[in-house]
Amino acid sequence: MQFEAKTVSIDSIDIEDTSFKISTPKQIDELAHSIERTGLLTPPIIKALHNGYIIISGFHRLYACKKIGWKNIESRIISPDVKDVDCLKVAILDNAYNRQMNLIEKSIVLTKLASFYSAEDEFITNVNEIGFGDNLNYIKKLLKLTTLIPELQHGILSGVTPMTIALEIGTYDKESMFPILRLFEGLHPTLNQQKEILTLIRETSKIRNSSIENIVKDQQILDIMNNPDFSRVQKIKELRVCLHKMRYPHISRHYDRFNVLTHRLKLPEKIKLIPPENFEDIGFSMSMKFDSLQEFESCLKVLTSLSDSLEFKTIISNDSAA
Repeated sequence: MQFEAKTVSIDSIDIEDTSFKISTPKQIDELAHSIERTGLLTPPIIKALHNGYIIISGFHRLYACKKIGWKNIESRIISPDVKDVDCLKVAILDNAYNRQMNLIEKSIVLTKLASFYSAEDEFITNVNEIGFGDNLNYIKKLLKLTTLIPELQHGILSGVTPMTIALEIGTYDKESMFPILRLFEGLHPTLNQQKEILTLIRETSKIRNSSIENIVKDQQILDIMNNPDFSRVQKIKELRVCLHKMRYPHISRHYDRFNVLTHRLKLPEKIKLIPPENFEDIGFSMSMKFDSLQEFESCLKVLTSLSDSLEFKTIISNDSAA
């Protein structure tokens, strides 16, 4: 593709036409300062129309030049005969060459490119040609990002909300979206923690026949989030415990009672009584650590004495967790 190098008036460029804009909004002060200090190293690409120009690539560069008071700007001009789809590909390749595109920008690229192709196979072929690969499932996920509310897109850009989590939250009603977003923005949980928290909230909402918003705004959760003595890590831990109890109240009561009774046993640190998982079985087990024969014999005495313990008998009886 041929480009004509030419200096044009900034006022002759329609900066309101964002047909080929890919980049997400960002502060341009630093860029403006750099251009003012060292000059414009990479001229923007514009397209000639009958009454002026539109931008193909270099929106932020042009905004920065306008900000520092430039009246004219050196540009690379595309002929008006070039098709729009080819102009878009130029914008994509120019952006990809100069920097790493973020997920929202990739979504913008795919959304704009999809408007030119009615057949899926043709679309995927062109997507692959510009370096986006041919993983249809991933491409479909990326396409959905431009449909998300700005707050979710911002969460993706800031790194707080992974793409898979943002897509799930995007299926909720807005009344449920914002409390969860505030929860994650305040805690910055890992991806796996976010998945666990969302699953527990969603399932609790279904079991209680209550909205996700009501679950997130439960007083127990608010107390955890507003506790000034809890660190971020402590809040995440307490939140997960709280949600687990809300989701599995019956099992949680079993564990609470078990923990109370085992505490009364006053077992040595090296002896552990282990309950059946989720109390769905009747089999308990013991864990014992020892460093010498003497310590082994001491542990055996403790184990033998348990048969006389009322707490131990209560724990292993059929109704121990009732």
